[in-house]
Amino acid sequence: MLTMKRWSLAFCHKLHGISLNTFYRKCSYRGSCLLFLQDARGILFGAFLSEIRECAKYYGSAETFVFTFKGPDGKMDPEHPTLHVYRWSKLNSYFIYTDHDVLGIGGGGHYAISVDKDLLRGSSSCCLTFNSPVLSSSEDFIVKAFQVRCAGTRRERWINRKRHRASDSGCGLTNNCETGRVRDANERGQK
Repeated sequence: MLTMKRWSLAFCHKLHGISLNTFYRKCSYRGSCLLFLQDARGILFGAFLSEIRECAKYYGSAETFVFTFKGPDGKMDPEHPTLHVYRWSKLNSYFIYTDHDVLGIGGGGHYAISVDKDLLRGSSSCCLTFNSPVLSSSEDFIVKAFQVRCAGTRRERWINRKRHRASDSGCGLTNNCETGRVRDANERGQK
């Protein structure tokens, strides 16, 4: 459940570079995270992730969701942005896939969001996991901004890291988020 916690900057490509390995090092075992992406055409989109860790198999929880500020016309209104949220569809449990080549969110044929290892290019497709449409301006996109914010205090993150290491099964944009209206596409029955 998303509760009131302090969300701190864990990774920003402008501060930490364009490396998936650095992203994993900065964000792994920090608990719940919000991933924000902006493509070269200005569309803002991303995901809520229950956790981040490098693991070449699917993991995560039903709390995971994806979102976009792109409207039905394929554009984002900077004056009145509308947040469209796509929650778990219950069609599969392909939430998060992270290995040394890709960060993938969702599955069942296509990722809702995927970003390559140099954090410069990505793709977004219709995804069964969230019943989501293409979230970016086009299926293939160039990353303009990549930022992750994680919840919790430094002590909570330390406890989380210790807990995950003990139970691990071998797997190793903006400060202001005034979003205007929020629409949950799954609750409206849209696909």
